[in-house]
Amino acid sequence: MREANTIPGYLEVARAGDMVYVKGHGQCLASMCVSLCDFSGEMIEEGFNRFVFDLEDVTSLDSTFMGTLIGLHALADEHIDETEECAITVVNVTSHCMKQMRLVGLNNLLCFLPGKIEFPSFETTVLEDREVSESERIKLIKEAHERLVEVDSRNEDMFGALLSALRREA
Repeated sequence: MREANTIPGYLEVARAGDMVYVKGHGQCLASMCVSLCDFSGEMIEEGFNRFVFDLEDVTSLDSTFMGTLIGLHALADEHIDETEECAITVVNVTSHCMKQMRLVGLNNLLCFLPGKIEFPSFETTVLEDREVSESERIKLIKEAHERLVEVDSRNEDMFGALLSALRREA
């Protein structure tokens, strides 16, 4: 387990039954997104299309991370059975993180379970951040923010200037 003071945050992942469990710790940032996308893509290829994000230990979510959740939702939703309601379920959300997600409109896209959800003990693996080139990083951030604007046009006011700058750099 990582020392809480040495890094801003990290993700633990596991397969549990027919779902993928992702537990966040600390700050969920853009630096985690490439590894999260790689891992999630592998899980979907293996037939897993239901994800549970446990945010009990998350102190904050940056906009790139939230935009990445939108992309993951779209990808998983393509593979979900019509009888299933949610590709991504979010549990144990702190009030601060819920406020951040409401601000960008994620509350209208993802499924949230209220109250404290306890999970049985299962083995998790820390998802290591993967280094990417500057151009890959810019592309990731740009696409995440484009998704945020697609989900809620009001996000253009918050992220329009950033998107313009990223499009010039891309």
